[in-house]
Amino acid sequence: MRYSIQKEFLTRLIVATTIFLFTISLVFYSYVLTMTKADIENNLESNAKLVNKLNKLDKNTLLTLEQYLEGRTTIDIVASDKKPQVYHSNYEEDNRKFYMIEYPSTDIKNSFIIIIKDMSATFDMIDRIFQNLFIFALIGLLFVVLYAVTLSRVLTIPINSFAKLIANTDINNLQTLDKKSMPQEFHPVVTSLNKLANKVKSHIMYQKELYIGITHELKTPMSVIKLKNDIMLKKPRQTEQYEETMRINLNEIDKMTKMVSSVLEMGRQESVKFEDEKDIDIGSFVGDIVKDFAFVAQRSNKIIFKNNTKDIMLKIQPTMLSQIIQNFIQNAVKFSKTDATVLVLVRQDKIYIYIEVFNEGDSIDETKDYFAPFTRFGDKQGVGLGLYLSKNASDSLGSVIKLENRTDGIDGVVATLKIKKDKIGKYKFI
Repeated sequence: MRYSIQKEFLTRLIVATTIFLFTISLVFYSYVLTMTKADIENNLESNAKLVNKLNKLDKNTLLTLEQYLEGRTTIDIVASDKKPQVYHSNYEEDNRKFYMIEYPSTDIKNSFIIIIKDMSATFDMIDRIFQNLFIFALIGLLFVVLYAVTLSRVLTIPINSFAKLIANTDINNLQTLDKKSMPQEFHPVVTSLNKLANKVKSHIMYQKELYIGITHELKTPMSVIKLKNDIMLKKPRQTEQYEETMRINLNEIDKMTKMVSSVLEMGRQESVKFEDEKDIDIGSFVGDIVKDFAFVAQRSNKIIFKNNTKDIMLKIQPTMLSQIIQNFIQNAVKFSKTDATVLVLVRQDKIYIYIEVFNEGDSIDETKDYFAPFTRFGDKQGVGLGLYLSKNASDSLGSVIKLENRTDGIDGVVATLKIKKDKIGKYKFI
């Protein structure tokens, strides 16, 4: 079943307006009817009091009073054993409405002054007023429907602009929306769409750089292998020269193997992005990773782990988080001096959880983007995709990743992963 906001808006507005108009009409009709009946009864009672004050009540006097009061009014005196009090009643006869009052006479015992008044004209007028009011309500409802249709179309204009922009956009021509051309109510949507477009632009740019880099990184060792082989085949060589060429070829093949492994890792990372979030004890999770690396790196570096989070549970994708932390520790060990200490710290403040990895080594140029693909530091071997993959994983987790020089008086770098606390799950109490 197709759902339409415009139809839903029209339906709800029409129903609400209809209920409102008819309710107001009924309330007004009921109010007028009640007040008219009250006025009739008060008028009859006033006339009865006037008749009761007369000293002599006979037929001629009553006829004179009927002419004096109003037309369509009859006055009579009837003997009755009823309790002496005022009685009001109404009835219909020959499709005409009559109101009657029975007022106890003070001049004649056990008798009542009866005044009957024909109110058909008054109630017919009230009915006509209600009918006209009903017609006006229908006309008002029609205008409301027309206004609602116009308003709903006006509200859909920005949405149509969004659809047109997206339909005319391709990966080579990403456009942003102009806030000035949109109603103020749509500014948050425009801002979000523009941010999304800018993120897509950045992603496409990185992808292009990545493809160019992969092509270059694979083409260079292949060119070296081809050149060396061409040279060796031009004339017979000594065994040592063939062995040297083989070693160079194997070294270049190792580089290509690492490159292919990194590309495969990128593919695996894309599939991991769809992993379900799980509640993990962030301190224990990072601690387990540190233990594995401490066993491998114990010959060259010492890895220390500190947890200041007080057993906080974090709802997150564990594989993506593990990739980032592992890359941080690998780089810290790789670029640390021999026998240096690598510190892994987990801490928190009021807004964020921080996972920080400190190494002791050379400082970095903080103006350089080390998260770009194929960016290398120092003379260490590597493909240059580790931090790029960590940045992609961090973006998928909605966290922030950065590299900075240490500010505690020790030469080295600190890699930081900052996760907002809105991802915190239930607290774990011991």
